Amino acid sequence: MSSVEGTKWKGSKARNIGGGFKLFYHGVDGKRNGVGVILKEEYSCEMEEKEKLWSEVGEVVEGVSRNERLVIGADFNGHVGEGNRGDEEVMGRYGLKERNVEGQMVVDFAKRMEMAVVNTYFKKKEVHRVTYRRGGRCTQVDYVLCRRCNLKEIGDCNVSKRRGGGMRKCRKA
Repeated sequence: MSSVEGTKWKGSKARNIGGGFKLFYHGVDGKRNGVGVILKEEYSCEMEEKEKLWSEVGEVVEGVSRNERLVIGADFNGHVGEGNRGDEEVMGRYGLKERNVEGQMVVDFAKRMEMAVVNTYFKKKEVHRVTYRRGGRCTQVDYVLCRRCNLKEIGDCNVSKRRGGGMRKCRKA
């Protein structure tokens, strides 16, 4: 896997670039430098499955009336990362570590669906943000998403530890 900086394409898409490689990229407006990842074709099937999943979840979300409260809690197997520069409308500053491709998919989905990544709005000790531990590595892969218009109704968001992963829990404001 190689990362590519300086792409000028708009949106988040994938392109075959030949030689058994595929480029997955993300760009905001076609002017700023975007980012991309080049994968061997054998790994790109997994990414296509993830894109299909997000598309299907998007269809379900679009089928829920806008006046209904909507909350999604899941292990999205991605890292949205720490900080929110450029993504202030969908996440707070309190993510964990570095964003990866799957985490970018979470953020992009939140933008498209006018949702927010709830756990990133509440300052917590790292131990209360970590939802996955293995081999000395600690990461956050469990997230709660809600419609941005309902974010002010949530007063806190915790992760409680249980065997095999984390359990997401939000408290009303």
